[in-house]
Amino acid sequence: MTPTSLADDQLILLVVVVVSPFPWRMDDVTPDVTADVTPDVTSATAPTVAAASGLLLYQLDEVLADLTWTVPADELGPGLPPTPLPPRRLRDTLLDRRSTYAERDAMWAGIVRRCHADNAPQWRLVAVGLAVPGLLRFPAKCVHSSVDLPDVHADLATGFLIKLAMIRPEGRNIAGRLVYSAIGYAARRYRKHLDRPIAIDVDFAVRPLCPRFGHVDVGLVRVVRAVNAEARCGRASGGLGPDDVRLIGRTRLEHQAVKAVARQLGLGVEAAYKRRQRAEALIARRYYGTGGDPAASTSRSTMDPISPAHSWS
Repeated sequence: MTPTSLADDQLILLVVVVVSPFPWRMDDVTPDVTADVTPDVTSATAPTVAAASGLLLYQLDEVLADLTWTVPADELGPGLPPTPLPPRRLRDTLLDRRSTYAERDAMWAGIVRRCHADNAPQWRLVAVGLAVPGLLRFPAKCVHSSVDLPDVHADLATGFLIKLAMIRPEGRNIAGRLVYSAIGYAARRYRKHLDRPIAIDVDFAVRPLCPRFGHVDVGLVRVVRAVNAEARCGRASGGLGPDDVRLIGRTRLEHQAVKAVARQLGLGVEAAYKRRQRAEALIARRYYGTGGDPAASTSRSTMDPISPAHSWS
């Protein structure tokens, strides 16, 4: 693996892991320890790690596997490890069901002490690498889009490093507290990402849709049927009659004068205008959600809603 295969933000995070001294200054970041997922870092079965995926945690796992130096016997405590081991073998020991919880806590306490010491960047890299199986359980269970995985991986590593800088090498379940805090941090940022406002194309939202039918008369028939169906169900204050359809069709679609159409239908001019306004108000409520407000529907009618450019679905 070469650093150039990583995205810029992931490369920066790798530099933080390997180079930055303790304690880190992250005053503007508070880890969230209220995650919905409880990690299982003691299971003997670890998630499958995909090689060369480009995701940060997988890359860190590969880095851990490629480390060639060995951890001396008793480096982390009496009998921990019992013999010199490469760092990747430490994880096998930690995940071995034959290891007691006390032994795992003692080993993690030794790792934390090494991470807190001066000039120990390699131990911070080892700590993140050892926690990869537990950290990967969050994206496996809770992240539903592969597009979000790079950010989630980076947040998991960041949350882990924040907690690693603050945790004391004592007490029980050190690994669980580290992983749980990292998952909480990533989960909080992921929820914030999911709750963000969704951008929309305002121009598309306000402009008329293209009709799905070959002839506008077909669309007008569907409009009438839809409005009358709501009237029969009690969801509309009234329906559209044959004269309403003729009035709208001839004045809006055929562009005839209202005065001429009113004479054809035997209506007064003022009555024709009011009748068309009422009919268009019903249509506006059905298709624009104006609630049947005459003022709102009138403002909409100035856009000529009964026109060939509209869809009457």
